Amino acid sequence: IDLLDAATSASLSELGREEADLAPLVTSNFADAARGRELAKVVEAMPEGLVVLDARSVITTMNELAARVLHVDAASAIGRRIAEVDALAPLAAVLANPEPPEGQAVRGAHGSFLVSVRQLDDSVIATITEFDRAFRIAQKLVSSRAHYTFADLRGSDALHEAIEVARRAALVDASVLI
Repeated sequence: IDLLDAATSASLSELGREEADLAPLVTSNFADAARGRELAKVVEAMPEGLVVLDARSVITTMNELAARVLHVDAASAIGRRIAEVDALAPLAAVLANPEPPEGQAVRGAHGSFLVSVRQLDDSVIATITEFDRAFRIAQKLVSSRAHYTFADLRGSDALHEAIEVARRAALVDASVLI
């Protein structure tokens, strides 16, 4: 971009002052295009599916992961109202709720997935998580591999006192209600 900026500025300066005033605009357009390409790469690299709708419920963005999970062709879905894409009916039902719950499980024609929804200005952003992926993450968090001890707990003096009582109770082979 720096090379383009220099070449653009040099070329426009030869055209005269009035045309040279266009240099920042041309340079800005190159920078905007570069940011757009970078943003597109970020959207595709996300570990979640992404669907963005405008104020009229028209799909403006859908990454390939969302398309795969929802079993639709992203290119044919973008630009259409979500209600017009039959395969997206389960997602449309969630998005029709004025306050959709966080991480709602949805059963689609080809499997289940979780949907989280956020409002951003006039757009609706839905992230799609494959149910199997969410299940694997949850298992990692609660499995026997997740090991916590009393030393991991932090808090007030009262909590530390309760921890000490629990630590002593844990040494006894009797059932204790704490």
